[in-house]
Amino acid sequence: MTRCRSPAACSSLSRAALTSSSRTLEWTTVRILIPRRRAPSTSSLLRCSSRPSSREPTGCRARSSRDEPASSRICRRTRSLSSTRSTSTGTPLSTPTTSSRRRVSWASDTFSSTRSPRFSKAIVRCAEGPVGVVRFLDDLYAWPDHACRQQERFGGSADAAPAEAGDGVVRVLRRNVEEKHVKPRLRRPAALLAGAIIPLSLLIGQPAGATSAGPVADAFARASAAYEVPRDLLVSVAYAETHLDGHGGKPSASGGYGVMHLVSNPKTHSLERAATLTKLPVASLKTDTTANITGGAAVLRALADELGLGADARKDPAKWYSAVARYGNASQPEVAKLYADTVYDLLGGGVSASTPEGETVKVAARAVEPDRGSYAKVQKLGENSTLAAAAVDYPGATWAAAHSSNYAVSDRPTSDAIDRIVIHVAQGTYAGTIDWFQTGPRPNPTSAHYVVRSSDGAITQMVREKDRAFHAGDYNRRSVGIEHEGWVDQASWFTDAMYRSSAALTRNIADRYGIPKDRSHIIGHSEVPTADHTDPGPYWNWTTYMNYVNGTGGPTNPHTPESVCGSGYKVIDSAPLGTAGKVYLLYNSTSGKNCVATIKTASIGQATATSAYLEVEGQTRVTNSGNFSYYAGPVIAAAADKCVKWGGKAGTYTYDSGFEHCS
Repeated sequence: MTRCRSPAACSSLSRAALTSSSRTLEWTTVRILIPRRRAPSTSSLLRCSSRPSSREPTGCRARSSRDEPASSRICRRTRSLSSTRSTSTGTPLSTPTTSSRRRVSWASDTFSSTRSPRFSKAIVRCAEGPVGVVRFLDDLYAWPDHACRQQERFGGSADAAPAEAGDGVVRVLRRNVEEKHVKPRLRRPAALLAGAIIPLSLLIGQPAGATSAGPVADAFARASAAYEVPRDLLVSVAYAETHLDGHGGKPSASGGYGVMHLVSNPKTHSLERAATLTKLPVASLKTDTTANITGGAAVLRALADELGLGADARKDPAKWYSAVARYGNASQPEVAKLYADTVYDLLGGGVSASTPEGETVKVAARAVEPDRGSYAKVQKLGENSTLAAAAVDYPGATWAAAHSSNYAVSDRPTSDAIDRIVIHVAQGTYAGTIDWFQTGPRPNPTSAHYVVRSSDGAITQMVREKDRAFHAGDYNRRSVGIEHEGWVDQASWFTDAMYRSSAALTRNIADRYGIPKDRSHIIGHSEVPTADHTDPGPYWNWTTYMNYVNGTGGPTNPHTPESVCGSGYKVIDSAPLGTAGKVYLLYNSTSGKNCVATIKTASIGQATATSAYLEVEGQTRVTNSGNFSYYAGPVIAAAADKCVKWGGKAGTYTYDSGFEHCS
């Protein structure tokens, strides 16, 4: 038996074995952070063997407590053996799956209850051959649970982990192993640091023979495993923030960086928090997509820990709602709820996004009913103000007041004529832009009268049209400003629903103030004299937009509620679903049946989430939901002389009635 007394010693493994197995090996030095009172030497980590043994598999095994004091014990991948006595012969204590491609043996350690009462028994997995070194290090440093908090499983306390962390430099095997020799498996990385978990997989890399969907998809998978954040939820957060575009490390309007939009501004410091949690440089978190995704996952996990989300709960995406709401960094609970609802709408409807490099990252649609926790009692944006309905100048908008320092009270058009409408792109998300306008006082105060959402064209008004929003320099006095969710260099934000909704708003404003509907009076921010901005940018389709403003161009829905429900049905009630559609209740006096249909008014011809339902009092609700191009329904039920509940959804807009129409 040859003991590894230095990193280089591990390379003394049999070269003949490497040659005969046709494995191609590459060594690289990585830095591993180890909780300690004193940094253990490499020899206290593992033993290497150049020959097989009946008692110990070739490769490595963990050393016993006799070689390593409990005070400096490294947190290991462990399994409690409360009912089974371990042995010192290497006899398997549990039976792993075996296959012709990979043979796995189990070595055991016995931790003396007298010498180390906190850590009674444990087993560590070692694979055969030199690959065993890597398997061992993976298991030792990449256990994705609570890292050092695993001590609690052996009678210890998470607080007992040493407060300091020392650097141990280990020569780690980086594999290029043929599929026929070792079946690749996804690493579950999390190197250990007192009070933090750091993904070692970012340093080690992946088996060259492993099947990879692409570097960004792999980064999401690794970060998900390292921090126990559901992968699809992590992707949905990133898509809600940036559509998976890091914008080359350039900040958003609110100071957010990368695909996970890690923010650094006077109010929010999620970027700095990510750096603290991961020990990755701030510069890397800004510009490197893999590091940024890791940082976002670390922040989400930290928020979940603060909320007391346990190991079982972390496996359920529905339980992460409150953590996601906090991740959006909103100052108002209504905006935080808006942000989280957007993420869960994406998670429910599925995501298929392309990165700037052309890689496609997907999330399959799934039914998720989020556990909103304390946010269940938070009213939707605009509902908590008795003045909300009176405040909006446009009937289709929701009211959310900007901070008073971000606009000037005025008396337009009496004080100043309004003859321009200025189109902006926010360089940020819908919820993020609303929150930014509500933040103040701050340097360089900004706001716009309206903000329009990408996914469904939802509109929030933040400054009364009579007042001057700070959005267009010299044109503030004479214009109304409309911000649009998205980035100037990313066309995916400019949806048909956004164009239609914004155009309807612009048309309404133009009609009320007598503004000509042409490109001389409806202008981009970049066209304002003395402006130094480029929005709405080259991907904004002015032809489509102006056609919608003037009521020309674009498909119309060929279906009506009567044609969907059939002959004899007449509309008796309806409710708008924002700018995305309208849900109708119909009745057939001859048959005594009701019918519900939801007719889309945006994204026409495109399959988007749409639903309609009907519930007769005393009976089970019937729902028709899915991704539909034109309408949902018909939902028909006999309801003569009975009360009914009815409603539907288009995009993110929902309508639910009470029991009504009883006769």
